Amino acid sequence: MSMNGKLRRIPATDVQRLRTDEDFLNAVTGIDDFAGQFPWYLRLLLRLTGTKIPMAENASPKKPVKVQGEILNLHKSWQGLHYLITEHPWEGEPPLSHAVLGDTEIGDDLTGYGPARLNDPEEVRQIANALAALSDAELLRRFEGQRMDELEIYPGGWQSDSSWKDELRGNLTRLRAFYKRAAAAGDATLTWIE
Repeated sequence: MSMNGKLRRIPATDVQRLRTDEDFLNAVTGIDDFAGQFPWYLRLLLRLTGTKIPMAENASPKKPVKVQGEILNLHKSWQGLHYLITEHPWEGEPPLSHAVLGDTEIGDDLTGYGPARLNDPEEVRQIANALAALSDAELLRRFEGQRMDELEIYPGGWQSDSSWKDELRGNLTRLRAFYKRAAAAGDATLTWIE
């Protein structure tokens, strides 16, 4: 199963609620509280078969939580994009190291791939400016399929699949635009992998 990297814009007025309300965090990421306790493969099977996810014993249905904020799905290219931006598989220098992977852990492990990570509005502004200062040509020169495969950058196959470079270019454009809009609105961002 693939791991998809996702980002969501969070209005600044919702940041405190995101930090303190687990139901809200689950709604923002699309992970139901009880359903999130199931392994990803079981949740997928239930979704594919159209089976409703059972509720915990003695649980009452929760009121739907209204969630705002654009979502950006980087699909499987998230770690490759992080690598091009930072020249490192997992680390890098802020603010660029927070563009794809986020900064401050928030909540519990959502999907078996770790907790979501929050970038506050000031970090979002810094990320937007740092991304704008990097050219596509500069970042795409960092694309070395063999080296990326050696470093085990997810999902692999960088050297053998020539379409990855185009996908990364497109997602880089989308990521820049996402942060530009978020910064202009004074939004925070949340990142997670599912």
